[in-house]
Amino acid sequence: RLGGNMVLVRPLGTSHGVVSTALMFEFSLAEALAEYDFLKYTVLLTGFLGLLMVALASLRVAKHIVRPISALEQAARALERGQTTTVQVVSDDEIGTLTKSFNAMATGIAQREQRIRHMAYHDALTDLPNRVQLGETLNAMLAEVTAGKGSLAVLFLDLDNFKIINDTLGLQVGGTMLKIVGERLVEAAGEHFVARTGGDEFCVLLTGDE
Repeated sequence: RLGGNMVLVRPLGTSHGVVSTALMFEFSLAEALAEYDFLKYTVLLTGFLGLLMVALASLRVAKHIVRPISALEQAARALERGQTTTVQVVSDDEIGTLTKSFNAMATGIAQREQRIRHMAYHDALTDLPNRVQLGETLNAMLAEVTAGKGSLAVLFLDLDNFKIINDTLGLQVGGTMLKIVGERLVEAAGEHFVARTGGDEFCVLLTGDE
């Protein structure tokens, strides 16, 4: 190789073991490699396009898979802490289906918890507040009265001879009567608190200055 040229020498013959004649080829190395420039640039362009496709695919994966899964993970942690949460559905693929299933599960859990809370604080027959809610409400009202805010009257009511109704007409009729009594008490009490404490017993908390 001389000055950017490639030199190729081949002996043509020998005389008494000594090379007397040789054939020498000299050509430009740049000209010889020029025909490969297109291939070189094609390989470079193909590599660049490949990297670009990988980058775009990575962005798509991050947008349609990684981010939704991260959102689902955060929502699951919030659900574990007792918070009501849902995740936005951003696609119709498997991730979207998983997100819809999670939202349905979260909604179902919230509805069940709401029903459980309602059952814990309400009478099953009349749907009036029960003893538990009465106790908490009465404690709060007594605290306000103790602080000098208004007055409070606690009324206990029961139905005389209610056992005769159950014994003669049956529990279904007795239950219907208790529901009607509860409705009439609520209507009569207006904004005041009415609770069923059990059996045929009710309680009304009257507040105000009357």
